Amino acid sequence: MLWRSWTMLGRRKWGNAGTAGGRSNITREDFDNLFGHCEAITDQPGTLFAPELISAYPEAKVILNRRDVDTWYPSLCTVLRPITTGVFYHVLPWFNADLYWEAQYVQCCLKPFFHGSWERHGKWVYEQHSATIRGSLKVWVRFLEKDVPAEAFPNGNTVDNTLGAFNNNVDKCVASAVRNLTISVVCVGVVVAYGLGGHRVNWQQWVNYLNIRESIENFI
Repeated sequence: MLWRSWTMLGRRKWGNAGTAGGRSNITREDFDNLFGHCEAITDQPGTLFAPELISAYPEAKVILNRRDVDTWYPSLCTVLRPITTGVFYHVLPWFNADLYWEAQYVQCCLKPFFHGSWERHGKWVYEQHSATIRGSLKVWVRFLEKDVPAEAFPNGNTVDNTLGAFNNNVDKCVASAVRNLTISVVCVGVVVAYGLGGHRVNWQQWVNYLNIRESIENFI
């Protein structure tokens, strides 16, 4: 996974690693180190660095895919919400390096791109992004040399497919994080038990305390 590499570029573009003039100074060499062996890239993270990519590869052919913003927006939120909230985002990254850098990518790339919140700013950022890309292309060239088809553009990038592909990529990372979390909890438990072993503990007192605390919390 390349979460760490993209995060480093994100920090250069939006974070403290950027230049005083607000320019990332990301070069073709930087991108080549990530995907120089590829003939094309699509979707994010590339879309977040589209102006830099267009500048770095002026000979590249750019396809700007447009969707109805009111259809795209709920799809985006549905995909991002489960992977940027809860235990997956706030706990497990501390127990697996890949998940840590995935969370850092969200923090250093996705959130700055959407000005802090895709739920609040997603629609206008989408429109602004499309306008920026159109403005970055000095010459429009019809390079496919194909007639525009009468049928709707094929779409296989559904919410279920996207989440399924993401889950397939991170299943091993999640399993590793859960294992490491379990080991950490067990180790802490052993240390605590060992520390308490040198003292006589009134376990019934602890049970009564927990019962009283639970009753208070339920009352509140």
